[in-house]
Amino acid sequence: MARSGRRRRRRPEPRRAALAGIAALFFVSGVAALVVQVVWTRWLTLVLGASSRATVTVLAAFMAGLGIGALVAGRLADRRPARSLAWFGAAELLVGAFGLLSIPLFGSALPALAAAAARGLDLPLLPVPVRAALAVSCLLVPTFLMGTTLPLLARWAVDRRALAGRDVGDLYSVNTLGGAAGALATGFVLIEALGLSGSVAVAAGLDLGVGLVALLLARRTAVPAPAAPARPDKPDAPPQPVASGAAIAAIAFGVSGLVGLGLEVVAHRVIAVLAGSSAYAYAVMLGAFLIGIGAGSAVAARLVERIARPAAALGVLLGLLSATCGATLWLFDAGAWRAAGRLARGLPGLSGWSYGAEMTGCLAVLLPATLVLGAVLPFVSRIAARDPRLAAGRLGLAYAANTLGAVLGTVAVGLAGIPLLGTART
Repeated sequence: MARSGRRRRRRPEPRRAALAGIAALFFVSGVAALVVQVVWTRWLTLVLGASSRATVTVLAAFMAGLGIGALVAGRLADRRPARSLAWFGAAELLVGAFGLLSIPLFGSALPALAAAAARGLDLPLLPVPVRAALAVSCLLVPTFLMGTTLPLLARWAVDRRALAGRDVGDLYSVNTLGGAAGALATGFVLIEALGLSGSVAVAAGLDLGVGLVALLLARRTAVPAPAAPARPDKPDAPPQPVASGAAIAAIAFGVSGLVGLGLEVVAHRVIAVLAGSSAYAYAVMLGAFLIGIGAGSAVAARLVERIARPAAALGVLLGLLSATCGATLWLFDAGAWRAAGRLARGLPGLSGWSYGAEMTGCLAVLLPATLVLGAVLPFVSRIAARDPRLAAGRLGLAYAANTLGAVLGTVAVGLAGIPLLGTART
């Protein structure tokens, strides 16, 4: 029998194909999440009266809601792992429904309510804490639902023999890169083309589509066998207490959240001055952070399973985070962000692109620190999943610590650090 000269293409492993499909859904979910975050920030300026306050409030509320959602979802997913994908789909449907509701709520009802309450109290404006409380109360439900998604998908992946460090890191990476695409598209394309309401409607449609597809996949997916027990990192390595490892991961992730969101607030302040537009500055800042975090997570996901001591690697990453924050300050002071603009102005036909090139330069200056921030999650995920039966709960706890740090960093830097110390010292 003659042999065929053609080699048969290998079909993708069913597990890998399923992970790729879920990753695609999570990418779209990230796009939608950042579209609404950018637009909600614009709308909340009508309630809070100042863009810097709106930015701090939205970031803090987003982080708080994400953390609470991750903590609750992690525990639920470990108790009912077979339902994790269906719960993810339900959460996306609810986020999409709230997105549609937010168009009249944030666009007109909330500003009108704040103005009417101020008139009733015979005040020109409600006190800032009251206005912030109104805004935060509206944000907590959708951000709680958004926060549930990563622990739910992490549990679904671990139950299908996925590698916690690599595959969960990949899910986080694609979701974050989707967020970067959503932030940049909203700031530079969607709002101009569709307006604020139209942009949110598109995001809500994406969330509803993701939710429906996830529910269909959950119905077709067979219940997996119980996850295999965790194997030690090295056969000859001394045993490491799982609980203490999870605590180390949570502390490290919390510190990175505090530094990361503090740096984000500072970056927004700096880029707003350079860009001359708070809307563009917010989009560039979010895009820079999300691209860096997504890329850093993708690179670390390829390395994490080869590292014998992931907890020690977290310590190294925090040291690198300190060094790259210092490098960010130095690069801005040295005017490195202007280099791309000077290059564009010097090339025939590209002089009109100098502004965009300078914004790209700002993004590049922020890239080293954001790459390190993104590299933390795969190591945290690997440590959390040493016992697969508790993987989602421990990842949810670490994620909650990260978002708590982010809230503290956002509020401390935005409301105390910059006013008292100035941007560079902060």
